[in-house]
Amino acid sequence: AHAEQVRSIEVRLVEEEEKANESAQSHSAIVTKLEEHIFVVQTDRDAVCLVLEKERLALSEAMADLAKAMEGAGLSSKALEDEKLNFSQREANLAQKVRTLEECVTAEKQKARESVIVQSANAAKLEDRIAVVESDR
Repeated sequence: AHAEQVRSIEVRLVEEEEKANESAQSHSAIVTKLEEHIFVVQTDRDAVCLVLEKERLALSEAMADLAKAMEGAGLSSKALEDEKLNFSQREANLAQKVRTLEECVTAEKQKARESVIVQSANAAKLEDRIAVVESDR
């Protein structure tokens, strides 16, 4: 009876060992699959990190270009404002010159009218003298 009990224990021990081996093989397969999955996920993560880094670099370059463009636009805007101011000043100066020339023309016309009046008066006096001289002859 004792030998039969030992034999039964040995059989159960062999069965348990087989179950343990099957379980170990199953766990090993699961671990292998998990390791493969982890490798794939890490590879995908690394690829995404590379893309992200490239995008960050591209964004940084775009921001630098934008800053340069905005600075250039600011300078262009400043230059345009300066040119507008210069134009306005030149326009005001030219308008003042035109007014001054118009005043000179008006003054010259007035002088010419006055000169015509004086010349007409002188011509009348000369005609009177000529008439007096002719009548004295």
